[in-house]
Amino acid sequence: SAIYGGAIRGSSGSLKVLDSIFRRNRAGEGGGICFSGDGAQTADISRSVFTGNNATVCGGAIRAFGATTVIVRSSRFHTNRAQQGGGLSFGRQGGTATRIFDSMFELNYARKGGGAINVQYHDDDQVVSAGDSHVAICNSKFLSSSTSISERNSSQHNGIAQNKSSLVAFVCSADPWSTASS
Repeated sequence: SAIYGGAIRGSSGSLKVLDSIFRRNRAGEGGGICFSGDGAQTADISRSVFTGNNATVCGGAIRAFGATTVIVRSSRFHTNRAQQGGGLSFGRQGGTATRIFDSMFELNYARKGGGAINVQYHDDDQVVSAGDSHVAICNSKFLSSSTSISERNSSQHNGIAQNKSSLVAFVCSADPWSTASS
């Protein structure tokens, strides 16, 4: 298996995934996809399914870190596994911003934290202000076992682990950070 990204490894430019299936991929980080960057890079994942992917470290389905923006729309994460972030793992190193819309997380597993989503912050342990939200989750479902938000790594089956980062989860009809006028 690969060290980064069992199916796709993106480290520069932008990545667009549409109507795809990622099944039974394996890697150290990002069983399905690993995306990192040092500039204004975007991973846009829409209407895709991630099932049975595995990462030995973090991000069973998707791992993203560095100066990236990750947008996930209308996608399904089912039975993915990792030590941290069974479904998704986002490291805030350099400014990862994540937006998740209309997606479903079910039966994902992480041994140390964030069965569905693990969010880490690594910029020299600086405190993130309340207005500096890096993860938005809108109209998404978390099914099976615990769906609570944890501020430290813990064993959760399908929950969200958050470590020194900002997280916003709510019902919304549009991107709360959209610059488009109504």
